[in-house]
Amino acid sequence: MAGTDEPYPDVRMPIVRALEGHATVVADMELRRDGSAVPIEVWAGPVFDEAGRIDHAIAAFQDISARRQTEEELRHAAFHDPLTDLANRSLFEQHLIQAGARARRNNSMFAVAFIDLDGFKLVNDALGHNAGDALLKVVGERMQSCLRGDDTLGRFGGDEFAAFLLDADLTQGLIAAERIRSTIEQYPFSIVKQGRKDTHSITMSLGVSSFPEDSADPIELVEMADSALYRSKREGRNRVSAYRDVTADDLKIKVPARRS
Repeated sequence: MAGTDEPYPDVRMPIVRALEGHATVVADMELRRDGSAVPIEVWAGPVFDEAGRIDHAIAAFQDISARRQTEEELRHAAFHDPLTDLANRSLFEQHLIQAGARARRNNSMFAVAFIDLDGFKLVNDALGHNAGDALLKVVGERMQSCLRGDDTLGRFGGDEFAAFLLDADLTQGLIAAERIRSTIEQYPFSIVKQGRKDTHSITMSLGVSSFPEDSADPIELVEMADSALYRSKREGRNRVSAYRDVTADDLKIKVPARRS
């Protein structure tokens, strides 16, 4: 079966079933040659004699490497942002729910940050969407470099990102968010357009919520971090805010007015 250290697949199960009169297809085997593994599909079926009795069985092997690669590419595309290759919202929320279950079992904490670039629409308008896309890719890479291996960074669309930090309380989450903010602010971006290299600075606003301090519902934490982000925007942008500091006035104003 797949994952075995046997040099060739154990085809006894399909062959035995074929000798019992059953045609069998198994697509979870590996054929190993020279230390490499090739995924294969095995078909086995009975062969009957003139009296209708099973005389013997035959088996056929098919290399399904291309099929497996296509399936893996489709799975990856379904759960990753096509521009940055970060987790998309669906995968991010799956990981977030799993983090919530883990934190409840271990009586631990984690923090969620919601992230939005300041003035990104102006970049798109001034430099074009290709330059804007290039900027988003670099931003994603730089933010990823600020996180640990167990943390998750995702892109929700446009210039909105989210991150969650395992085993981090609110204070640690705010420190990580500030590290992301300062990293993006500190280093300008070089964008080449029509053979000309331009340097641009960009800032970001972030909001942070924590489990279980703000909520025991992992998905609700994203909305709370988004509300804290809006406070950062109202306070002048290029800053980090915690959900605990969000006021009623912050929540009154509709979120679409925030995006700039």
